[in-house]
Amino acid sequence: MPITQPDLERLRTRARWAQLALAVVVVVDLVAVVADAAEYRMLGREYTIAEGEANDERQIVIGAIQFFALVAAAIFFIRWFKRAYENIQLAGRGGRFSPRWAIWGWFVPILFLWRPKQIANDLWRANSPSLSTPVPPLLTLWWAAYLISNYAGQIAGRLAWGSETVEELRRTSATYIFADSIDVIGALLAILVVRAITARQLEDFAQRPPAPESAAHSQISA
Repeated sequence: MPITQPDLERLRTRARWAQLALAVVVVVDLVAVVADAAEYRMLGREYTIAEGEANDERQIVIGAIQFFALVAAAIFFIRWFKRAYENIQLAGRGGRFSPRWAIWGWFVPILFLWRPKQIANDLWRANSPSLSTPVPPLLTLWWAAYLISNYAGQIAGRLAWGSETVEELRRTSATYIFADSIDVIGALLAILVVRAITARQLEDFAQRPPAPESAAHSQISA
């Protein structure tokens, strides 16, 4: 069936929750950067056992909060992502993949490196005069930050497991500072992506009538 007003309301609601969850990630990541920097400085001087234990406890707590914040943000973002993709297909505005890929595209090995970006491109171009319209740098910067932060985080995690000397621990802290800093940038860019695509979609559907019901059905079944 064609897109309805409740579909657009669900998009607005999911966009708000996604932005809120991403904002929490930004705050938690900034706290993590400060904590990582404090650890890096501590490892560069003589410190007491009590200082080391306090640092370890602080890092464990912050790491746990980071994990849950990232999981929550991922859930809310993907819910918004899928709703936005379903909308353009219901309205007969294109979309190369099944809406299911707006979820599974993030988890399939290898494919996760580009499929979500392809879907984001579809979302932007669905509201353009031509499906070959170039996407803005915002989408590319967001995706690059996402990939870099994930890769840097994995490197930091592997370093943490194998670090034994003070120098190795400092190298791990420096890598975490970089990974968390890039994650802050990525989360901020993701907020802008949610705002831009949501506003673009709502404006487009307000100005142009949805496609006939048959067209909407044919797009989803393709």
